[in-house]
Amino acid sequence: MNLISTEIIACVIVLAIAIDRRYLTRINAVVPDTSYVHLLFGYSIYLVLSIISHEVMAGVIPVSVTTGQVISLLHILSFPALLLQWTCQLDRDLLKPKTFRVLSTIKVATFLLFTVVSTLDLIAGRLYVFNHHAAVTGGYGMPLMIAFGSVYCISTFTVFIAVRKLGRPNVSIVYAVVPIFMLVALLLFQIIKEHNLFTIGASFMLLLIHLLTQHKRMALDDLTRVVNQNGFLIHTDTILDKGIDSTLVVVDIENFRFITQQYGNTAANTILQQLAQFLATTSTDSELFRIGGNRFALSMARISHNEVVRLVRAIEKRCASGWIVDAALISFYVNIGIIEIPFQAHSKEELFDAIDFLFSEMKVRRRQSVLFYNQRLTKLRQRQSDVLTALRKAIAKPERIQAYYQPIYSSLSGRLVSAEALMRIEDPELGMIMPGEFIPAAEKSGLIQRVTEIMLEKVCLFISHHGEQNPMLAHISVNMGAEDFSTPEVADRLLTIITRCQVDPKRLCFEMTESELFSSFSRVKAVWERFSSLGVQFALDDFGTGYSNLETLVNVPFDIVKIDRKVVSNSKNNFELINMIAVMLDRLGKQVVAEGVETVEQLRFVEAAGIQLVQGFYFSRPVPESQFLDMLTFDSSR
Repeated sequence: MNLISTEIIACVIVLAIAIDRRYLTRINAVVPDTSYVHLLFGYSIYLVLSIISHEVMAGVIPVSVTTGQVISLLHILSFPALLLQWTCQLDRDLLKPKTFRVLSTIKVATFLLFTVVSTLDLIAGRLYVFNHHAAVTGGYGMPLMIAFGSVYCISTFTVFIAVRKLGRPNVSIVYAVVPIFMLVALLLFQIIKEHNLFTIGASFMLLLIHLLTQHKRMALDDLTRVVNQNGFLIHTDTILDKGIDSTLVVVDIENFRFITQQYGNTAANTILQQLAQFLATTSTDSELFRIGGNRFALSMARISHNEVVRLVRAIEKRCASGWIVDAALISFYVNIGIIEIPFQAHSKEELFDAIDFLFSEMKVRRRQSVLFYNQRLTKLRQRQSDVLTALRKAIAKPERIQAYYQPIYSSLSGRLVSAEALMRIEDPELGMIMPGEFIPAAEKSGLIQRVTEIMLEKVCLFISHHGEQNPMLAHISVNMGAEDFSTPEVADRLLTIITRCQVDPKRLCFEMTESELFSSFSRVKAVWERFSSLGVQFALDDFGTGYSNLETLVNVPFDIVKIDRKVVSNSKNNFELINMIAVMLDRLGKQVVAEGVETVEQLRFVEAAGIQLVQGFYFSRPVPESQFLDMLTFDSSR
């Protein structure tokens, strides 16, 4: 194969890569990986110089002797220049930034020195001896060029070996194949005096890198066409391993389930696509990942606090303005978290713990503009870890789980008629742990069902031991979650507890919040009906919060509705609201309990609305079992 044929094949390969890259850019609708673009450009320059030099030496392009020598020298210099470019790209991927800067500076300095000396030698003619066709026929320049190129290749191969020994065995073998192949091509060039192998080899190495780059892009999310969670794992491995200072911005769409239910799956998917396209354009030096259903992560070089604020405001403003989908304007709120790497996360485990923690905190701190993972949150995460440990110990030793009872009184008779059982954990190290801390930990760790079983057994034993002596105590309610009704097997365990304790199911009430049942009642309906048929009552807790809607009241057979304390505490300004709620619930045949009554004024407003059952600090705080028994004894003696 002669030189011109080799160069034509190489040009075809370069053109094919350029066309394919252009096509991928268009269909992906996101900024593509540009890490190898400069290699494509540099190799194109090398090919152009090679073709021109070849044609000059063949006499096809007539030029002066001096011009021909300059063209030939540029062609010679393009060899080490191309090798310098390729090996520096590989070094950048393998080395930490500081080490890379030192090594690349040395390589560039030697190349510039070689270039200057070679250019000056055009006059002296010692390094390169040209014939009248501008072809090199002697001198030390060509062996020196081969030596420089070989050193570049050997240094990169050495870096690859060192990195593998340092514990990165999964580094692509391409980092070794490229410099070895180029080194062999250089040596053959020195022996046979033709660079066919070098030219065609460089073409196929470039093609290989292009294919590997696109293989990475196969880790694209099918819907949004941004890199998926697997790609995110690879990316974080790289930045943490190399110690690159980065800022990670995680974005979560608030209440995305509502968008799906309100507008349908197609519209919700369109929103995800449009949000992804927008996020991909928020920074020119960032990479976007879809790390969950409605969760994204933007990774970028470390930015200042002011830049973070500007970025957050831009994202919030765009989401608030909404997108038009099927003629409907859909706007939504996003929760945003910020993690700095490596300042706040030094390992992959720390990073993903931080991300999980941020998302869990976002659920608690809804509508907080932005959440920074900082030292205060680190302490909070440690507290949550300690609480989870205490929870596991309490499950192993159920006596640590205490049942506290908050009475429910009749405003007409002033007597105690029922109660709500509330959990506490008595830990020898952390002291008393409240449900607000350990219930989320139990739900997240999959321990909530076991906690519920322990609590139900404690309540059933209480009713079994003391229920007959206190006939005025209609029932005791236990808080349940949708997971407690998820399968018949779970229901069997709860029913076994009730049967074993010989408790009349009518003396029990299961409390659930609407958010627990949101879009899941069809899944738990069979178990619900099974308990209901035995006489267990069901109470809707926290009615009047943002989740509440009439459809739930109509379709889900609650016996009791408990009005949330936020409605009661605002009764002075919302008397008409609480009155309207009470009238509506009465017409639906629901028994109503007002929660959070703390003052005489609130009690009067509740009574004025016709609500007879009251729970709150005005009558009693949650009390331990012994104190609750005293209250029952006192009440029955009146």
